[in-house]
Amino acid sequence: MSKLRFAKPILGISALSGTGKTELLTKLIPLLKQQGLSVAVIKHAHHNVDIDKPGKDSYRLREAGATPVVLASDQRIALMIEKQSPQASPLEELLQLINPASIDLVLIEGFKELDYNKLFLFRHEIKDRYKAIDETVLSVVNAASTLAIVTDIESQTMQMYLETEKPVLDINNTNDVLQYIVNYINTEKDHE
Repeated sequence: MSKLRFAKPILGISALSGTGKTELLTKLIPLLKQQGLSVAVIKHAHHNVDIDKPGKDSYRLREAGATPVVLASDQRIALMIEKQSPQASPLEELLQLINPASIDLVLIEGFKELDYNKLFLFRHEIKDRYKAIDETVLSVVNAASTLAIVTDIESQTMQMYLETEKPVLDINNTNDVLQYIVNYINTEKDHE
């Protein structure tokens, strides 16, 4: 499988469930915006997502067979596409829904098994919950596409525990994580 490519930098936030991916993103996005950066997010959901409600015109149009249905107001636009099969959409397909001219970075939450640049989150409380780190976690952490570990565990301890020499960022120091991402964006732009 080849590495995922897009017209703008993409960076994943991967972790075991309950680690705080969304929490970190909601802290980072306003800081990235303060830096003058426009950010898009693709979030993987493990459950059926429905933003539409029975009885609404858009719901009725979708139920009648229209796909896609674009719901637009003065504040936001929602694009609803009915899928023919209940399989996860390929990330490449989801990236095509984003206009690269309007953004500087795509943050991706989830899809940890795919080959694209990512940060791996790991918290002490997760370490305690998972007494032994399984092969999947070690393969994600040590994959070339995992750039750094974001954690609340001291750097050297984390590197030993996860058997890696990757950089370790303090999850409680959002400014350091922000600076790492800004440097990543600038490095990726240099390679365009």
